[in-house]
Amino acid sequence: MDDTRKTIWCGHCGQQTVFIIRAKGSLHGSIPDDNYKDGQDITEWRILECQQCKKPTLEEIAISYQFVLDGVYGWMDAASYKPTILYPEPKTRFLLTNLPKAIEAEYRLVLKQQDFDPTACVVMAGRTLDVVCTHEKATGKKLWDKLNNLAESGRISKPIADMAHQIRQIRNLGAHGLEDKVTEEDVPIILEFLEVFLLYLYVIPEKITLIQEKHKKTP
Repeated sequence: MDDTRKTIWCGHCGQQTVFIIRAKGSLHGSIPDDNYKDGQDITEWRILECQQCKKPTLEEIAISYQFVLDGVYGWMDAASYKPTILYPEPKTRFLLTNLPKAIEAEYRLVLKQQDFDPTACVVMAGRTLDVVCTHEKATGKKLWDKLNNLAESGRISKPIADMAHQIRQIRNLGAHGLEDKVTEEDVPIILEFLEVFLLYLYVIPEKITLIQEKHKKTP
């Protein structure tokens, strides 16, 4: 393990970037001890600073050490470790997989703005809908028409279409600088709606296919 820096996803700015380890300690102050010939488990905590947004992250690492004997000399070596982010709360609920590449690229731009610029976040969420409609070859002149086309064709259900229209409407507030402004309170709702929209179209069907393939021989 690198004792000075590492690259992980930041729970504050939503970017994968370099973190510098600023401080570390362990449960009960434990350190690797050669007297534990059967191995030793240590819980370690580290405070890391994101080099993008400069905010702190608290990481807990469960380290399993094993005693290594090389001739006369022996020492404790880290056989395995499991890192867990304790703070900030991971935003894994919004980190979806199995998305088409163009859609995933737009979606990640949405996530990068969620803690910084509510207007940019919802505008990019609306742009993600545009990319989805292009990918799905939805017909219509405007996004409103294309979303309705996805619903009429059965590609999405009416409740999913209603969620998408809410994203579209709030996107318009941000894009056109209307008097009714986008607020920080709008962002979690928009992200939830976008998440459900993408889950319905891409993530859930893939998981259904995987489970069907796994159990296709089951009577």
